[in-house]
Amino acid sequence: GARAPLLSDPTSSGGSSSSAGPSRSRAHTEMALLRLAQRLLGQRGPGVPTLALFASTPEELRIDEMLAAVSVMPLGISRAEVEALFSHIREDAEVISLECLASALETSLSAGVPAEAAALERIDIGRLSAALHRLAPPGKGGRASPQQFRVTVMQAEPFLTRDQLEWLIMLTDQDGEGRLLPWTLLGRLGGGTPPTTATGASVQLRLAPGPHVRVAPHAPRSLVVTAALARIRSRLSTAGPTLDLERVLGLFDIATWDDDIAVKREVLIALLSQLRLGVSASEANEVVEYISGGRVGASDGSVPLRSLYAAVHRAGEPEAELLVKQLRELAVQRLWGRGAAFLSGISSDCGEWLPEADFRRCLSAALQDDPLATLAMAEDEEDRMLLLAEKDAAGDVRWKVFGKELVGLEDDEWAADRGDRQLRSPMSPSRQQPRIDARDPTGTQQSWRSMKTAQAAFTQRSVVTPLAQVTEPATPRPRGFCRCRRKYVG
Repeated sequence: GARAPLLSDPTSSGGSSSSAGPSRSRAHTEMALLRLAQRLLGQRGPGVPTLALFASTPEELRIDEMLAAVSVMPLGISRAEVEALFSHIREDAEVISLECLASALETSLSAGVPAEAAALERIDIGRLSAALHRLAPPGKGGRASPQQFRVTVMQAEPFLTRDQLEWLIMLTDQDGEGRLLPWTLLGRLGGGTPPTTATGASVQLRLAPGPHVRVAPHAPRSLVVTAALARIRSRLSTAGPTLDLERVLGLFDIATWDDDIAVKREVLIALLSQLRLGVSASEANEVVEYISGGRVGASDGSVPLRSLYAAVHRAGEPEAELLVKQLRELAVQRLWGRGAAFLSGISSDCGEWLPEADFRRCLSAALQDDPLATLAMAEDEEDRMLLLAEKDAAGDVRWKVFGKELVGLEDDEWAADRGDRQLRSPMSPSRQQPRIDARDPTGTQQSWRSMKTAQAAFTQRSVVTPLAQVTEPATPRPRGFCRCRRKYVG
């Protein structure tokens, strides 16, 4: 059926009735839903599964998770519109299923722009386009406050009514802060879109140029990069079977596989680390440096996106997948069933994310019962296990997921009392792991040495082929006698 009127007649100049308030609010919410639908489901849109990157569970999305997604990705809506959008889809909802959200977006996209906005077609697009380009050039960020937008539009079209002006604002994408992106309005009115740029008009991320901490210093760089790329692939696959990195980055209007475009180093690091792809900013820096052959060092250096896509693709080849699988299997052999020791360093009120230093203490507590281990072996194991952990941009570890998959922890099944912390069912029959004989060359420390031998061979034909030869730095000599003394003497 036809839409109910959302605003008063846009061609009239009269005042609104007392019922115009709720209608206007509904109009704003429905147009926010349409802008989100066009971003996610329109041409080259990555789809609703992109939002699953920010969800703690793959099938539903909380308001705070949607707010995080809007803060990072250019979804056409502001954070201030999120709560109203959730309530519009499902009354008083703080959590909605991705299936329900997808259905609402598809309905909005099919309905399109309401008939009430038809009178906007009489606007002189050429004059409006020139004014908006002077206000917010796309190549310089392309943003304007609502007040700046109103003044500029009224100067270009002095006979616009208030409702017409409101429709123009509702048809214009917003960033997370509520600033308007005028060039998106021109695209909807038929005035064209700006050309794609190397930095992207929609890229507004918290850039952290460095210096970045060296990740897993005792592990080969090829292994660090392979593990990071494997986590990126895993996160994309978990969010949606058809989701890939190219489609996600397409949201930022920067490039596709067919584009011969290079993105600034700090922009690419911010994208990879803030899109909840499981890698930290330091790991993203390792990936960027490695695929560039170590030539990207200056803050103004650029990285071809084609090289990044190729590296992510090669990380899915059987040899690379086998390397990560072996790393996981060896971690399970060393950690499975040691949940009590692993949890001993975690406070009872700890959230989902744990700082790296605290996570390393958990690993150390779980591994220190091996009397034959040396400090170098322990640090080497910690580094390799850390490569398997999902991280946020700051480097904090999603420890519960790690504990469930590699240590054998059940969901929140330990005593609340920190002094009597233990698993209720640490080794259920369905999760039992075979006991490994210490004399078995495939177990314990000999496994790690065999693994390092395999990694050395793998490095010669690395999954991430650099554009220039990268010289592997020498492994640092073990240091810290005091730490060794505390760890093994008491």
